Amino acid sequence: MAKTVSVSVNAVTAIALLIAAGCGFMLYQKHQYDDLMQEFVDLKWEAGNMEADLLLARNALERCKTGANP
Repeated sequence: MAKTVSVSVNAVTAIALLIAAGCGFMLYQKHQYDDLMQEFVDLKWEAGNMEADLLLARNALERCKTGANP
């Protein structure tokens, strides 16, 4: 005698919903990660630009203190 395996429709539906919910949550997390990474990159660029501006301002101040012409 061969044993038969039966899977209920409710179990298949529940598993499909869990997989769909998991995929949806992963896509949501990916979207959040991408947004945060873009914000991080923007802030790094802004910090680099501020450091460059600060260096230029310090050099200009030094030239003013020493009386050197630009």
